[in-house]
Amino acid sequence: MSKVEQYTEMLKELLFLFQSGQDECIDKLIQSWNELDVMQSVITTGTKIRDIRQFRDKTRLGIADKCDVTRAALGHYERGKRFPDEATLAKIADQLDVPPATLQERHLSSLDDCIHALFEIEDTGAFHSHLFQDVLALWKVKREQLAAGELTQEEYQKWKWELRITQESERRKNDHENNAE
Repeated sequence: MSKVEQYTEMLKELLFLFQSGQDECIDKLIQSWNELDVMQSVITTGTKIRDIRQFRDKTRLGIADKCDVTRAALGHYERGKRFPDEATLAKIADQLDVPPATLQERHLSSLDDCIHALFEIEDTGAFHSHLFQDVLALWKVKREQLAAGELTQEEYQKWKWELRITQESERRKNDHENNAE
């Protein structure tokens, strides 16, 4: 199992433990994490743009033209030499058919980073959202399907890239739950 896969499994386990309130198991998780070398690389916005563009069989020129940037500029983004502004990133995400959040860098290179990211999520109130709980449950199902060979790595990656949760879908779900009461 690669470092990235080990990291992913530990983060998944941490989310499960946190969600289920099994605080006594977190010490075991932290001990396991400390036995790993911490991931040294971050998947950059540029790498994500390139990987998704190639996965979608789109050309750099085709994306650049539709985003009002040059092919060279898009190449600079992909190689990490420059970073697109927020509006350009949104246009690129739209052309790649992913939410802009998919392309954002997250510097989670240690267990502390991951835990504090969870704390930030908690501070937003997202853990109490039924929709958030549903997405976590769906993620667990997708991970199980992947492990069982019912889902390919490519299909799993595509699902992650394309997952869109919007304020509007959350509002509709809450309205539906309130009307059902």
